[in-house]
Amino acid sequence: MLDNSRRCANGALVLGVLLALPSCDPNLARPIPDTQPVERRREPVVAVEGEASRSLLQAYIERDAEFAGTEDTRDVNGEPTTVKVRWSEEAQTWKLPQQAKRVVVALVIAAAHDRPENLRFILTPDATWGWPDPRRPGAHPVFDGDDGAAFFSAFRAAASRLPGKVRWKSFPVPPGIQMLHATGAEPMWTYYAEGSDGIMMHLVSYKGAARIDYIGLFDELPSAPPNADAYGPPPPMYPPRKPPPPGAPGIVPPSSRPPAARPPAAHTPDAGTRVARPPAANTPAAGSPAAKPPARGAPAAKPPAADTPAAKPPAAETPAAKPPTADPPSH
Repeated sequence: MLDNSRRCANGALVLGVLLALPSCDPNLARPIPDTQPVERRREPVVAVEGEASRSLLQAYIERDAEFAGTEDTRDVNGEPTTVKVRWSEEAQTWKLPQQAKRVVVALVIAAAHDRPENLRFILTPDATWGWPDPRRPGAHPVFDGDDGAAFFSAFRAAASRLPGKVRWKSFPVPPGIQMLHATGAEPMWTYYAEGSDGIMMHLVSYKGAARIDYIGLFDELPSAPPNADAYGPPPPMYPPRKPPPPGAPGIVPPSSRPPAARPPAAHTPDAGTRVARPPAANTPAAGSPAAKPPARGAPAAKPPAADTPAAKPPAAETPAAKPPTADPPSH
């Protein structure tokens, strides 16, 4: 025979425990599961006085992280007014190569103020990050399931190591390449560098606006530069200018061009030959009195009438008459 009294006692004990748990009460709120995203608390860098001890992030902490600047416009009544322009709005107008530094500065300002949400209009959706090497060793996606949190933390650490006076640089752009950058046909590289540390960025044109699609950095500075020889030779930092293909329309190969015609050389007299110079205009002949200017008040000389016949040229000089011969003496 079963002991029902013991079973009832055990059941009452379990029921009492369940009722004692707050989660068992349907009228109470359920606890938040561990997978629920927690609101992130911003941790902007601390501003410091003086430029000698400031880091790259501290050099930009005083810049506004929400508004890029102001713009003069007109209100609904046509009156002139000034409005603030957000970074997300200005980002639609960034062009290469003129505003390459503007894109990089926007990223540094966002890192200084701890605003990872700004990455969405600064980086491309498929942006990657790895070592500061143009061969992109160790590259992996920025937005890899964590909304860019791991990259953003590494970028802030790398930018905090660089001094505030570090200069932004870009590789030289040869003439004729600027248009390739502006149209998105060719990307461009920019970087911050200080000794063996630095941040390298690869900029492209994405949907008509400049964006960053690769960031190279060290989240922790290694004791020795890593070896990236397994990735092959580094690519060129800027596209080389290529000559036009042979046979292109309107282009004549240099070998088939006719020689250029040289202009005839001017006649030069032999050495030692004196060349007579023509007399200057209105210069009196030698031995004749110089022409005097008209006196004041004298009437101006009238030009010759239109029907006046032109002066005839002097006749050719006739030979002088021979002197008469002397008469022979008479005998």
